Amino acid sequence: MPNDRIILENPCTYVTIGNMRKYVVLDLEWNQAPRGKELKTMPFEIIEIGAVRLDEDKNETDSFDALIKPEVYKTLHGINSQITGITMEDLCGQPNFCSVYKSFTDWCKNTDTFIFCTWGDMDLTELQRNIRHFKLPGLSNEPLMFLDIQKLYSIYKGNAKLKTGLETAVSELDISQDLPFHRAINDVHYTARVFKKISSPELEKKVSYNLFHTPSDRDHEIHASFDTYSKYVTRAFPDRYGLLKYKDLWKNECFVCGNRCRTKIDWFSSQSKTFLDLSECPEHGLQRSVIRLKKAEISGFYAIKITHSASDEEIKQMEEKSLACSQKNRSQYERKKHRVQKSNLSNSE
Repeated sequence: MPNDRIILENPCTYVTIGNMRKYVVLDLEWNQAPRGKELKTMPFEIIEIGAVRLDEDKNETDSFDALIKPEVYKTLHGINSQITGITMEDLCGQPNFCSVYKSFTDWCKNTDTFIFCTWGDMDLTELQRNIRHFKLPGLSNEPLMFLDIQKLYSIYKGNAKLKTGLETAVSELDISQDLPFHRAINDVHYTARVFKKISSPELEKKVSYNLFHTPSDRDHEIHASFDTYSKYVTRAFPDRYGLLKYKDLWKNECFVCGNRCRTKIDWFSSQSKTFLDLSECPEHGLQRSVIRLKKAEISGFYAIKITHSASDEEIKQMEEKSLACSQKNRSQYERKKHRVQKSNLSNSE
């Protein structure tokens, strides 16, 4: 895709200028069908875009805010109005999404280079769904690297699986609550303040990837190494069969040094879309890998593979699951074999 059709030319590169980093904190408000008849390709229609630009010290240097007149779900859902305080009267005289998106991307381009920051992982997906629906130039044709401030806050609190709400995080950090929540422009100010309060060079290495667009080819597949795990994202394949035959997916490599590992428990499937493996690096010990098959937003199937050090409890669970899986497969094989033998016997008679 030519560069005039995308906003970010290097969406999977951590954007830096020397030691300086630029950030665009983004938040959206959206509407949905009042009677639950949403389009599958765009369940939420954006009615507000809010963003702030941060310098390398996380100070706000500029802001963007625009309300949008809905063109798909033209009646405002009651719950959206209740949460945001936005009414149809507020939206009726506003520009449409195409116009606001053009203004927003022009504003983003004035930032030179930057990385998006959001609270949670939904905003970039819903933004790109709206872009696709209205047939506009995309943010990228590859996965987007971004900073999920909600995830960073969970790590900061010592529980990476925690999903804390923005309002709770603001309260816990004793940040002044001088703006009402649940308006895009206000929420980005709060997100920026949380980010500034918790940020550190180590924490900012915990980048996330929005996979609305999967890697376009093998050279663009994601190989990300963090301090406690590695993440591998494949390109998309037309069907699951082609994905499951992809040899790169099943390689056992140490998440620390990248060297090949020796298999201890070979790949087995605990569920139809999940595969597990236990391997050993001579230098860094036992490691657990999990592969999850995903349906791509655009088309086809891709996989995400996570590898990390295996705890004693995880090793025990894998041994039990692997044994149960083997017994189940053996039982299914015997039943199938019996059916074939019975069918052959009937035919011979």
